[in-house]
Amino acid sequence: MINQNPLNDRQSKIVYLLISEAQYITSEFIANKLSLSERTIKTEIQRIKNTLSPYGIQISSKKGKGYYIVNLQKNRLLIIVTGK
Repeated sequence: MINQNPLNDRQSKIVYLLISEAQYITSEFIANKLSLSERTIKTEIQRIKNTLSPYGIQISSKKGKGYYIVNLQKNRLLIIVTGK
């Protein structure tokens, strides 16, 4: 069992947004929702990718479309993010 969230609060919020959508979402959409810059979102997405990769969770990015969690297993990801 995982005891702590490997993501910081901002990264967790980004992941929750990605989980809540069944399609690609843009960095602009995420930035507007969280009142952050698109550059910050892009930087955080890269950090999230690096952090979640060992757990077998991949975030796909497509220019002009945005970001999407590949092979999303919501329960598994929520356990990783919440630490419960």
